[in-house]
Amino acid sequence: MNPVTAFWNKDYSTTDKGSKLKHILIQLHNNLGNALGISEKNSYADNGVYFSDDCLIVLRNLGFLEDPTFIKAVGIRTKESYLMGRLWRLWFISWSLSTQWPKNGIILDLGTYNGKAMFSACKYASLKHPDLAPAQQKLILADLFEDPPAEAKKADHSSNLHLEVEQLFKAFSNTTVAKGFIPQSIDSIDFGQGIKWGQIDLNSADSDLKAFNFIYDKLLPGSHVIFDDYGFSRYKETQIALDNFLKGKRETIFELPTGQGFLIKSN
Repeated sequence: MNPVTAFWNKDYSTTDKGSKLKHILIQLHNNLGNALGISEKNSYADNGVYFSDDCLIVLRNLGFLEDPTFIKAVGIRTKESYLMGRLWRLWFISWSLSTQWPKNGIILDLGTYNGKAMFSACKYASLKHPDLAPAQQKLILADLFEDPPAEAKKADHSSNLHLEVEQLFKAFSNTTVAKGFIPQSIDSIDFGQGIKWGQIDLNSADSDLKAFNFIYDKLLPGSHVIFDDYGFSRYKETQIALDNFLKGKRETIFELPTGQGFLIKSN
C-alpha cells in the first residue's frame, strides 16, 4: 500500500506558522520526489520514506505496508485518500486491537466518525484470530455523527451516519452504536465486563478528558487506550489535560510519531 501525502491538518490553513510549513513541505515533497524518481512504480515507501499524515520519516523498513493481512483488512479502502493519508495511525490501532482481541472485555471507540478506520482495524484483528467469531466481540461505537463542533466537522457527518455505521458493522453483530454527546450517550451501557481496548478521538481537550475520566476505572488491567489527538501540536491542551489527570497514577501516555498517544492500564 502507498501512503497518500496530504495536508489536512487545520493548522496549515488557520495559522501563519502552519501556512509557512505547508509551503516548505510541498517544496520538499516535490524536490524529494524528483531526487528519488518517484512514480507509480517507485513510491516513497519503496525508498524507505514515509511522507504522510504530517510525518516525514526516512530510512525505515515500513513492513506494515506490505503486511498481507493488513492489506486484506483495508481492502477496497486503499482507494480512499482519507485512510491512505493516515496509514501508520491505522496500522497502530489495528495492531493494538489485534493483541487484545482474544481477551475478555469490551472494545470501545469514542469518536467513531464514519467507522471506516475502526472497521478496518476490527477486520485485521478478526483475520489474525480466525478461531474467534466476530459476534464474540462486544463493540461500542460512539459519536455525535451529525452536527459536531466545527473543529471536529468532516465531510461524512450527517443525520444518517450512525445508520451507515450500523450497516458497516453488521458482521460484528454484538455492536452498539451510540449517538450523542460523550459520555452521556454511553452512560446507561453496562460496562460490567470491563474495557479491554479503547480509542478516544474527540478533537477537544475537555471532551477527551471527560471521556477518559469516564472510562478509566472501567479499564481492565493490561488494556490498551489510544488517544488520536495526543501528540499533535494543535491539541497541546489535550496532552496537558490527560497528563495532569494521570498524575499520581501508575500509568503514563507514550507519545508516538504518528501524533497518537498510547496507554497500557496497569494491574
